[in-house]
Amino acid sequence: MKKLKFYLSHVLFFFFGVMVTVVLLWVLYKDPTRITAPALTALTAMCTFLLALWSAFKVNKWLNSKVNEKAFKRTEEFLDEMIHYNLSIAKIYYICDLLRKAKFEEFNDDIHLNKELNEYINEYFNVSLSIKVYENTFKHWGINLICRNHFNAIEKKMDSIAPRIRRIIILSSNITNSKHKKEDFLIIQLRSKEVMSYIDSSSFLLDSFTKLTYDQIFNHDKKPTPLSKKV
Repeated sequence: MKKLKFYLSHVLFFFFGVMVTVVLLWVLYKDPTRITAPALTALTAMCTFLLALWSAFKVNKWLNSKVNEKAFKRTEEFLDEMIHYNLSIAKIYYICDLLRKAKFEEFNDDIHLNKELNEYINEYFNVSLSIKVYENTFKHWGINLICRNHFNAIEKKMDSIAPRIRRIIILSSNITNSKHKKEDFLIIQLRSKEVMSYIDSSSFLLDSFTKLTYDQIFNHDKKPTPLSKKV
């Protein structure tokens, strides 16, 4: 079914028609103070229309405010996840530093260290995914990420850290039953150093990102109030 559009000109023509009706009735009856049934009907219709138009305007304004509120909430949650991400890589950095300094015998017997590493890495993957989901849905809420290049640089670091962390997970999980324990341990230490290096550069980008003001990170699409309304 074809949708109809309600233009401002329609409103003007409606008022014009009502006024013409009232004036013609006054002219015909030659008594401006006389209230006729057609005139009363026309004036009542005009008042009813004005009330309906005012109600529609208020509802539209309320809906816009709710959308803006939801969009702001979305950006707030995104910033919270960015802070969470910064904390998660700090935890991984701490574990990687322990791995880098550890001796083979210590790592082979320290089951707690492996569990802690897996816990922090799972946290890292979850928060990284959450950040990407938030960023990909910004367009649905009219949110523009102003510092796009800055965020893309951070995201690139995320993608670089992830495969190296996965390699550490695989090796650390299987090292007990591995036939090449020492070789695998050396690879774990090498990967740990690489991850620490990437985290150092990523932390620099994150620190500068967290120092930006809200208006330096986001802006919102402002849709002007239309002169036409779909009905």
